[in-house]
Amino acid sequence: LEASPRAAGGLAGGWRTPGGRPVEAGIHGFWREYKNTFKVIDDIGLDADEVLGPFTPSALVSKNGPVAVAPVLATAEASTTAATTPDALLELLRRASMPGADPLKQIADLLPAPLDTALLAEFSERSPLSLLDRASGVGLLACWADFRQEDADSWARYDDVSAETLFKDYGGVTDPLYDELVAPLLHVLPMGPGYDISAAAALSCFHVFALQSRGAFDVRWCRGGI
Repeated sequence: LEASPRAAGGLAGGWRTPGGRPVEAGIHGFWREYKNTFKVIDDIGLDADEVLGPFTPSALVSKNGPVAVAPVLATAEASTTAATTPDALLELLRRASMPGADPLKQIADLLPAPLDTALLAEFSERSPLSLLDRASGVGLLACWADFRQEDADSWARYDDVSAETLFKDYGGVTDPLYDELVAPLLHVLPMGPGYDISAAAALSCFHVFALQSRGAFDVRWCRGGI
């Protein structure tokens, strides 16, 4: 959706219409936190379900091939993060004992983002990531908890540090996890290599697409050209 005479940003490939308008030659996903975009669609009288497909899982691919598929987590337009309360834990135990229950899914329902996504993601059988590699990402939780999206002090603390330093030195992620999971995410979210992106920019992007609410990584795709 672009109403200005000259479109800015977008992918490098593209062309101009006979009237001189630039056309972006790319595919763009619409994640749950694109609330301004969804509001524009509503405001101009379009039916979002006719313009966009349903929310679908997000697949992650590295230079070595498929890595993982993150499932659709939110079940409503208003995605929320579940609160872990004593009553919720008791309900978890009750549901887990029911025939056909999926204990892993029940546990994930009580976890905040992005732990729910990490628990339920389906990793490719060809992925070189070991359980130890995947567990090394836990070291980032302190940075995620410390960074505040709208806080100038948070940006000041992390803006002088590269994203690569944050993940490898501060977070302690293994090289395989960085290469297979983190680096591809950095290329599709802040759109660059980790050594050239500030830790603040990386954390900000991850906040929008994965951390601030359950189902933030769920995505919709265009049914046709927009």
